[in-house]
Amino acid sequence: NIELPEKNDKSICLIGLKCDERGKYISDSIQLSPLVWGIYRISTDLGELTRENMADLLSIDAYQSDMQLLNDQLVEQEGNTKTGMVLTADLLDSVKKGVEKKYLEKIIRKEEKINWECIMIYRRYQNEDTKAKDADVFHDSDLANSFFVDDLHMVEKALKNKTFGQKTFEQAILDYIIGIYAEEKQELERSLNNYNLLKNWDIQTVYNENLYKEIERQLNYKYPYYSGQKIPVKISVTEIKRIAEQKAEIIAGDEDNILTERNYDITPKARFMKDSSKISNAEKGTLYHLVMEHLPYGKLNDEFDFKGFITEMADSGYMTEEEASVIDTRKFIAFYKSSICRRMCMAQENGTLKREQPFIIGLKAEELYNMPGNMGEETILMQGIIDAFFEEDGEIVLVDYKTDFVKRGSSSELADKYSQQLGYYARALSNITGKKVKEKVIYSFALGEEVFVE
Repeated sequence: NIELPEKNDKSICLIGLKCDERGKYISDSIQLSPLVWGIYRISTDLGELTRENMADLLSIDAYQSDMQLLNDQLVEQEGNTKTGMVLTADLLDSVKKGVEKKYLEKIIRKEEKINWECIMIYRRYQNEDTKAKDADVFHDSDLANSFFVDDLHMVEKALKNKTFGQKTFEQAILDYIIGIYAEEKQELERSLNNYNLLKNWDIQTVYNENLYKEIERQLNYKYPYYSGQKIPVKISVTEIKRIAEQKAEIIAGDEDNILTERNYDITPKARFMKDSSKISNAEKGTLYHLVMEHLPYGKLNDEFDFKGFITEMADSGYMTEEEASVIDTRKFIAFYKSSICRRMCMAQENGTLKREQPFIIGLKAEELYNMPGNMGEETILMQGIIDAFFEEDGEIVLVDYKTDFVKRGSSSELADKYSQQLGYYARALSNITGKKVKEKVIYSFALGEEVFVE
């Protein structure tokens, strides 16, 4: 009974639904034209139409409840789940006639003829991914486009002519349309405001003081433990020595006589990778340690043939003849005459002498790098190998061999240089043995004597 301002002969989408690639109905996808449904709800309501009851009458809950009745005609129960039926022509025709009888006959005059151009508009999905992307997207469906394009344009023209919206029934339709567009309108207004703000943006103006302060705080933030980001998780004794050398003055000497441990390398290279023309000082240091590792303390006496022992090591494959030729056996004879050697021979006899003892201990990063307050609570694992130690009178004596060149009378400098390193060794030994380390002894091959470290 509405006096339409202009007759619109364009078709509208009355029913829309979706099916999968097998032609089965996708549950909860059926939709009825919101405009047709809204007219049906208002025209069949027996109460007085007011602005107060219009929201309940045209609520989304009421719409979904009616759609559920249509949905139930297209699904079948399988255990505890509902599965869509195959959309046959008979099934689609049945749904069409049900909608026509319930909705169209109530809102269209009997003398008006309903022309069906097709039964339904639906979507067939080729795969699950496509279906998932389109799931629950109402505003992109053909059904929604029909309402928003055809039906809305008709009302829009009437509004411009001020011929629509005077009656309660017409106002109800407007309220319904405005309700649908309210959220989109707010979003559009926000986008427009943001656009205008950015278009006229003044970089010298602070538009939000709190946000400005927060951004400034984040941009100027400095991580309190920045130095700790570059520290390693595990470190070797070789690296400890490098760090110590950076902090202290390097003991100078004649390069030709240096047996340095500054670049002491415990990783042997393949022989084909070595420069056969010259054995480096670092490699010499490695050779001296190798001899000390295998020295037979139980056989040492005044007649012991050190040169013959080194030759036997070369014959056994521990070193090459060329490497054996650069070892000065006089240095080992001097070691044999030292008091520390006699004590080590006694320990060997008592079964308490240990050589090449590997260890790992945890150190505070601040302690190792001497940078208090910059490392947080970070712990670094230090790994190394102790040259030798033995038990004497229930306590531990730590021995470390050094091949650094040292000038005569400079033993104190050698002790100072390696004091920290031997301190770590002593801490590790105490943890391993549970006993106190009473002495830390360096045997210097350059000096030919022991150096006691405090």
